[in-house]
Amino acid sequence: THVFKAKGRQTDFADYPPDKVAFLQRTPVWCRARAKEVGPGCTELIGELLGVNVLHRLRAAQGILGLAGRHSPERLEAACRRAMEAGDPTYRTVKGILVAGTEASPAPEPTGSDTPAFLHGPEALVGAGVQP
Repeated sequence: THVFKAKGRQTDFADYPPDKVAFLQRTPVWCRARAKEVGPGCTELIGELLGVNVLHRLRAAQGILGLAGRHSPERLEAACRRAMEAGDPTYRTVKGILVAGTEASPAPEPTGSDTPAFLHGPEALVGAGVQP
């Protein structure tokens, strides 16, 4: 068993429920190693997530890796890549992609148009000699 000692007190992890012990053992090092097992997209996403404020984002990283229990590693990998392409490496985004089943969908085509956006209001058009 693992025993944690701090200032005269001891914590015996055998006294904790299994899910609580699992949380304490899934450190950032564990998360990075597990992400490598899933694939390069997952590795990149977990690396980005744990790059800053590790302790605040650890739970999210654990949650993303936990999605492999409900979805195949291939789907999780594709969802992680999709979230990175969208610029949103969060648990909520990865889970949403998996729930919607859009991890394998091609990225949406840009819907650009040759017409510029109307950003300045009708006054700018009147001043330029254009009637609204």
